[in-house]
Amino acid sequence: MNAEIVYRAVCFGKPIGPWRSTINLARKDLMDEGLGNYSEHGRAFYITVPGDIERAWRNVIRRAA
Repeated sequence: MNAEIVYRAVCFGKPIGPWRSTINLARKDLMDEGLGNYSEHGRAFYITVPGDIERAWRNVIRRAA
């Protein structure tokens, strides 16, 4: 079995984007909603409360659907 982690941007615990294959795509969803940004040097990513990024195993998402 090939395990893969997927990511989703949320606000107040509710999804604001689809499950994404990379964390950078979920970060972009947060930035599009004004809930995240990179540091001045681009090394750190900051999430503004109430935003967050959920992580899940793709096989768990498929079973739940």
